[in-house]
Amino acid sequence: MIAIFLKELRENARWAALIFGAFLVVVYFQVRSAPAYLMFELAQPPQTVFAPLAGLLMGLVQSLFETRPDNWAFVVHRPVPLWRIFIAKCTAGLLLLYVSVELPFLLAALWAAQPGHLAAPFQARMILPTLAIALNAGVYYFVAIVITLRRSRWFGTRVLPLGLALASSIAIAYATEFWQAMLISLAGHALGAMAAWDAFSTGGAADRRGAPAFALGAAIYTGAIGLGCGLVASLGIFQNGARWTQYRMARDGQMVRVTTTLEHGERNCVITDPQGRVLPEYEGIDPTDPASASRFLTFDSLIDTRNQPWPASEEMHGSYSNSVPGVGRLSAVAKPGVRMRALCYYFMHRRIIEMYDVTTRVLIGTVGPAGFAPPGVAPSVLFPPDEPLNLRISGGHTLAFPTIVYWLELDQRRVRPVFNTTADDPVTCARDLPPQTSPSIVIATRSHIHLLASSGQPLTTIPLDYDLTQTGVGVVLLPANQHVMVWAGQILPCADEPASELCEYAADGTLVRRQQLPPLEEGGSARLPRTAAFGFVYPPGALPLYRSWLMDFMFDLNTQRYAHLFHGCLLAASLLAALLTLGLSRRYGLNTGKSLAWTLGNLLLGPAGIAAFVGLNELPAREPCPACRGRRISTKLHCPHCGAALPPPAQDGREIFEPAETLSQDFELEPVV
Repeated sequence: MIAIFLKELRENARWAALIFGAFLVVVYFQVRSAPAYLMFELAQPPQTVFAPLAGLLMGLVQSLFETRPDNWAFVVHRPVPLWRIFIAKCTAGLLLLYVSVELPFLLAALWAAQPGHLAAPFQARMILPTLAIALNAGVYYFVAIVITLRRSRWFGTRVLPLGLALASSIAIAYATEFWQAMLISLAGHALGAMAAWDAFSTGGAADRRGAPAFALGAAIYTGAIGLGCGLVASLGIFQNGARWTQYRMARDGQMVRVTTTLEHGERNCVITDPQGRVLPEYEGIDPTDPASASRFLTFDSLIDTRNQPWPASEEMHGSYSNSVPGVGRLSAVAKPGVRMRALCYYFMHRRIIEMYDVTTRVLIGTVGPAGFAPPGVAPSVLFPPDEPLNLRISGGHTLAFPTIVYWLELDQRRVRPVFNTTADDPVTCARDLPPQTSPSIVIATRSHIHLLASSGQPLTTIPLDYDLTQTGVGVVLLPANQHVMVWAGQILPCADEPASELCEYAADGTLVRRQQLPPLEEGGSARLPRTAAFGFVYPPGALPLYRSWLMDFMFDLNTQRYAHLFHGCLLAASLLAALLTLGLSRRYGLNTGKSLAWTLGNLLLGPAGIAAFVGLNELPAREPCPACRGRRISTKLHCPHCGAALPPPAQDGREIFEPAETLSQDFELEPVV
């Protein structure tokens, strides 16, 4: 086994060197630009594309030699069990793959960890995204072995196992924690390894049962689901128009509805009131035109990102694949017009702000509640132990914690506390309000919205009747009368989404107006056929996991509005898949138990389950029955049409043994002494 392992290392080292050299060149050019978040940018394309290609290449070159019959016999005929040969080969291939892909990333990490190379703090956790990408390349390695060795049609199910590796990559990209990414990768490795063992141990027949068959079926099924989703997405090429709407706030406080249509390459914009009545004073006005931008105001959103459902939590709150859980960039840190020659970051584990010189890329010092401290001097006071609020999507001058809000003045190397609250009414979000020349601060607690001047002087307080984990609130200050306009709507769309609401408050916090706004509509002309097509693709057994808002966003569907169409197509596809499976079971000669099992399984798996059925079962040969001339399976003893037994072959005088019935009844064999 060790000899086979060393042989595989020696024979495939040149391919690992090729992969290592290609990655080293790509990483080198990114290191030369020295972006602040180098390690996180290395986990983006092209590395996310090159790592899977490296896994496919290593699995292909290691298995291609064995596809010829003579070579296959040379490999497997060894005085060791076959499973040891498989483990030795895969261990050598994975070791070469992991080292060749991850080593350039580790070299980049060592370079980035040296002071003066990056104008940003370095943490060991920054290598986790690239580590996840490198380890996931092993799933592609096993899939390449399956595709290379498995004997099936290229235009059939041979390449469908690639869907397992693609699904693993997508799931890892949306994982919020590194341990989740590792569990996903481990599951992909386990399924891929069992499917590869099925193909390797049978010489490409892949006819084992049990766990290897389940793994191969899962890989084929995943590929079929991915192919179906790709077909749904491709329906967009037949789209000849799109329509979307949004609400905008005019400078006089009037809420208008902007409907934009795109048909045959022509873009039209119509502005109406919320009920759809055309407003003549806005005829020919396009809010996206810079010349018309001064006629409208922009809402600043207040959202509590801490308890958002996945995958919105990954986008709003951060994950292992971005910097925010450890280091957050502070963009607005000085007065408008002041150019800072430093990059500022909030270091969450140290609870301090670090400043780095743009030119020399070295640490200038730290800023805390007690002021500035030079390098090497520990700050006397740290920020609160709680995680900052909305650091990933804020981008303003505020640094908010549940009990206190600071105003950043890092051009003067200081921060000022502008708001304090109690534990029973904690802060959930804080933002700046324009204009930038004289910004104000809007702070949302659990029960109130507070408006303050940048100096910290209170301006007004209004009640907050919404849960910011479920409802997004937009705030804008009218320049004419300093009234506060508050718009509230669902963060994530749902089937029973209530109408959004607009409230106007006077400067003293008194409610002046409350207006219900109709729901918005958007989407292209292909949303209806896409919704129907997705019903044929989605497996009925996964309906408890279905999230309509997520699928509608990813595939441009409208399963919430056309729920009956979606569920009707899903039911029809499920029944058709079950009936087709039942007919194929008879064609493939399965017994009653297997036929019922596959039929009930594909009733839950949908049409993609048929691909797994065809991939795991070999179509038997048929021959005409001498009795009824019907087509019968050649391996069955009796004809399914007439019940006639399989006739013996005709004798031509070359037989070695006489038929058993030719022996006399009293014939007895003499014992051999």
